[in-house]
Amino acid sequence: MDHILLIRHAQTPANALGLMNADSDTEPVLTEQGERDARAMAERLADAHLDGIVCTARLRTRRTAELVGGGRTPAPEIVCVPELSEIVAGAFAGRPLDEYRAWVRERPLTEAPDGGESMTAAAARYAAGMELVAGMPHRGLLAVLHNLPLRMIANVLAGEDPVRGRMQRFEQDQVLRIDRERLAGAAATLGAWAEEARAGGRTVTSTWKGR
Repeated sequence: MDHILLIRHAQTPANALGLMNADSDTEPVLTEQGERDARAMAERLADAHLDGIVCTARLRTRRTAELVGGGRTPAPEIVCVPELSEIVAGAFAGRPLDEYRAWVRERPLTEAPDGGESMTAAAARYAAGMELVAGMPHRGLLAVLHNLPLRMIANVLAGEDPVRGRMQRFEQDQVLRIDRERLAGAAATLGAWAEEARAGGRTVTSTWKGR
C-alpha cells in the first residue's frame, strides 16, 4: 500500500539552545545528538518501504534525510521541495524563540517581521508543497520537514486551526503516517485557510511554539 511518512529534521545547534534556526545554512547542520537521533530513526523505520525521501532547501533536512535513508538498497531517491522550507524568520533568525513567539502572538498572522515571512504566506506555500508531495509517484515516501509545516498539517488533519490548534510542537521523534489522498485533502484545506486569512486580513493571534 502507498504510504507517506512525515518526520521533523533532527536536532540542530539552534534547537539545542532554544534559538530560531538561521534562514541560511551557514550554521552547523546537526548536533551530535541530532546525528544519533537520525540514525535511530533509520533503525526505527528499517521495515518501512521507502523509494523516495523529500527534504527542503535547508541542509538540516537534507542531512537528516541522508542519515535516515542511509544503508538502504536500493538507495531512496532524495527530492528537494523548497516550498516546504521553514518560515523565513528575517530579523528574528538566530534570536531566542521566545522573542519570536511573543512577536507573533501580538500581531495579525498576515504580518511579517522585517526581512521575513508571514504565517499566512508560509501556509500558502506549505499547501503547495504538500500537494506536490501527495502527487509524487513513489510507493513509499518519507518527508523530512520542519516544525511549522508539520504542526499545521497535523492540526488540519485533526479538524483544528492550523496555527492555534492543539499541535504546537511536532517532536523530533514523532512519525506521522498518512496516505496521499488525506495529505492532498489537508493541503487543499490549508491552502483555503491561508487564502481566506489573507483576503480577510485575519487578525487572530498565534500560540506558535517552536520550529
